[in-house]
Amino acid sequence: MPLPPTDATTWKAYSEAIYELVRDEAPFELRVGEEAGALLTLEGLEAQTPWAVITAFNPASRLQSPAENARAHAALSDLLHQKGFAHLPTRARDPHGEWPIEDGFLIFPIEANEARKIARRFAQNAVLIGRGQGPTELLDCRLTPDSHLPPRVVEAMRLGVVPDESVDAYTVGRDTELALIDADLDALAHGAGNLRVLLADYGSGKTHLLEVIARRALAQNFLVARVVLDAEGAAPSHPGRVYRGLIDQLTYPERPDAPRQGLTPLFERALQSPIARARFDLPDVPERHVPGRPSVVENRPSVPGRPSVPGRPSVMENRPSVNAPGRPSVMENRPSVNAPGRPSVVENQPSVKESNDLPAPSAHLYLTTALTHFERLPVGAHPELRDRLMRWIEGQPIGRNRDLDQDLRKLRGKHRTVYSLKDYRPWARIYAYLLSGIDTLARDAGYRGLVLLFDEAERFALLSSENRAHAENLFKAMAAASVGADAAPFERDDLSGGGLGVLQTLPARYHSRHGLLAIFAMTPDDQGVDVLRQAAPDDAFIDLKLLGGDDFEKLASRVLRLYRAAHEEPLPPALDTLLPRIVSGLHRHGLLNTPRQSMKFIVEILDIARRRPAELRDAVGELQGLLNT
Repeated sequence: MPLPPTDATTWKAYSEAIYELVRDEAPFELRVGEEAGALLTLEGLEAQTPWAVITAFNPASRLQSPAENARAHAALSDLLHQKGFAHLPTRARDPHGEWPIEDGFLIFPIEANEARKIARRFAQNAVLIGRGQGPTELLDCRLTPDSHLPPRVVEAMRLGVVPDESVDAYTVGRDTELALIDADLDALAHGAGNLRVLLADYGSGKTHLLEVIARRALAQNFLVARVVLDAEGAAPSHPGRVYRGLIDQLTYPERPDAPRQGLTPLFERALQSPIARARFDLPDVPERHVPGRPSVVENRPSVPGRPSVPGRPSVMENRPSVNAPGRPSVMENRPSVNAPGRPSVVENQPSVKESNDLPAPSAHLYLTTALTHFERLPVGAHPELRDRLMRWIEGQPIGRNRDLDQDLRKLRGKHRTVYSLKDYRPWARIYAYLLSGIDTLARDAGYRGLVLLFDEAERFALLSSENRAHAENLFKAMAAASVGADAAPFERDDLSGGGLGVLQTLPARYHSRHGLLAIFAMTPDDQGVDVLRQAAPDDAFIDLKLLGGDDFEKLASRVLRLYRAAHEEPLPPALDTLLPRIVSGLHRHGLLNTPRQSMKFIVEILDIARRRPAELRDAVGELQGLLNT
């Protein structure tokens, strides 16, 4: 089976895995490319019986919690019972010990097409298949432009948009722009931030391009946060509201479709990182002793170089090893599924033994406080207080921060002051400092950095003159957090406002060598563009070029393939050549100018072909007549 060369690392891991049939007798193994004669000893499985090994664990090879995997495994079992498939338990293991064991099922008889449908239902990249004694092979189950996608994708295109699962496959005419963004992502992985401004008329695909960028960034192990600017909920003149909107939509590579995860997953991962603990100056792991149970600290990571608490065992002293002697950590070198050859989330988690050069402590005024108290408030203990803490650090209203601070002071252990996070317009620098800190925390926790996407930046034009000044401050603060204040085209004093006391000393960028990537998309407006030019370097601006006739032909062909795959009713083969020519012609006559218009038009024509085929000839004739005038 031909596979894209960019997936070589991932497919090598799949090909080297050992698939075991679990049974009371000694288990037997299945390996890619080898005969599976032992299967013929199973009742009901004969020489020509098609079979497959499918798991529901870790969809798209993104690690899930044991509870999530157990739920998915149970759902797969229920589905197989409903469909009446014979199935036996299996487990897949990595011979190198770099990836956790995954439970699954040997299913028979089942043809490859049906196996692929089930695998896609559980977001699996590939399954093991064979017929009788084999040989065994991998079946690619990933979605492509030719895949049978659900009809709801077509329903979305009827409105002129493409759902996330198809957004990259149906992007045309943006190779130049995406090459720039790919270079930005590569630089971001090495610490260099950047600021981009996408300029294009309404309907030209700015929002679509942001969706493509988000998917690419997630696939490369970046955190992504996106906000749509508006006049009220996320006005650019109110940085606290913009920050709240970003954190509300913060997305993680391992769970790209899970909504509103907030900062909790990042905090949980960061607290396991010795580098994060050292850099953010976190205290030693607090002891939360429950009578009759071992102390929590016995099995939690500590920061190397810090002395142990007298009379208390070392953190790592009694930790059981999950690997065979001489083998690397389970998570150490697992390749990323979506970005072969690039580090995955778990790959970047620093090992305690390897962390000989830890960063100097540099407490973050907000994040160090939040992390310290987050660790003092385990799940199930003080749920209301934990909720208030997370609402505070995520920019949600909580009342007075002093009340939260006083309640946290009652807990055992080191206390850190809870400073205010107000919805004040001059506080852009403070919220940029907070986002910059999240970028560094993400890197220390094993991600590659933070990407911020701002849509509808033209909302600036709707603001009053006073609010425009504050929105301009937000743009400058984001520039300082991205490229650094020295590289931005304005003076440092422009960001001096906001806050009292220690808050006035906070820089827009927490770590001098860690920038984030901020991308603004806007419909050109003289005032808005002028303001952004005062905040962003000249090379930050990308004018999205107009799509040409060839691009519209490609779009028509791709939408046609998708539509045909989503519906059972046949469509005339002549549409394969006729429809792209019509769409391109309408574009040349100025009747179709944007991808959004084109998708809606294409779906309308295909609806006629599918539902009212007798009317198709007249509709096409009318269009051709229009093009000949």
